[in-house]
Amino acid sequence: MTFIFRRLALSIALAALVATQMLHIAVPRTGHNRDHPGVDALSPTPTIPRKDNHHGRGLDLHSKQKTTNAQRFAAGLPPLKPRNLFSPSKVLRSRSSASPSASAGLSARSRRALTTRATMTTGFVQVVDTRNQKTLGYVSRTFTADGQYLVSRDFSRALEVAFDPTHVESKFSHIRVVIPQDEEYPFLGLIAETANGVSTNGIKADGQNLPCLGMTPKERLPSSHKLMANNREITSGDVETTETAIWIINSPSAIPAWINPDGSTANAALTYFQRNGTLCLVSGTDSNADDGLSVKLRLVLDT
Repeated sequence: MTFIFRRLALSIALAALVATQMLHIAVPRTGHNRDHPGVDALSPTPTIPRKDNHHGRGLDLHSKQKTTNAQRFAAGLPPLKPRNLFSPSKVLRSRSSASPSASAGLSARSRRALTTRATMTTGFVQVVDTRNQKTLGYVSRTFTADGQYLVSRDFSRALEVAFDPTHVESKFSHIRVVIPQDEEYPFLGLIAETANGVSTNGIKADGQNLPCLGMTPKERLPSSHKLMANNREITSGDVETTETAIWIINSPSAIPAWINPDGSTANAALTYFQRNGTLCLVSGTDSNADDGLSVKLRLVLDT
């Protein structure tokens, strides 16, 4: 009996010892334990803090605003993927075409206009009656044996010219003929008759020395007198004096002026003589006399 009681006491002691050891084992806390909230001690990966809508703390992955690498590092995220600073535009490869170029079908007049300087504008010269502002016609491509251009009511006959609309108003300028009838006289200027090549001092008061609109040679600014040979020299012995840089351009107006040898400008009015279709400067006389009409010139753009 004594042996049995000893064996029983030993078993009880061993059971008590095992129970005591079990009580010293710690119970791990998890995030799902309501009594012990926090990070799961068994998981080394931290959770991402959500954005606090009231205080703006944390990182909202669903936000449309761009985040910086510093913000992502603080939240335990990898850095942003590198991106280009600009988006290059696509370059289309030019395709060869059997069709002719845009200028191939243009007339000689239009091609000449395309080669005009960038500051020049092409157009036509309209003749306007100063009394009622009515259009009397246009300076035409038709010219006399003297080289004077005539006025025509037919717009299809209008003389195409090139001019600089940005030219300073107070300075004299040229007006170039786009397709000149004579390459040696490519400008629109004034032609005055002289007897036996003797030049006079501009327009005489009440005289017959009337400078008329016609084809003139190139000359430097300011304008000066030049002798122009033409058919009249053969038949009558007369030659003509011309001036080219005679235009004051205040677009759309173009005002011609005859410049005397001393540099002064003759006081004259532009007159349209209906009997022969010429445009001349008249000084010292009534410009409306002898079937002449006082007119002004207006530049009409080539549209």
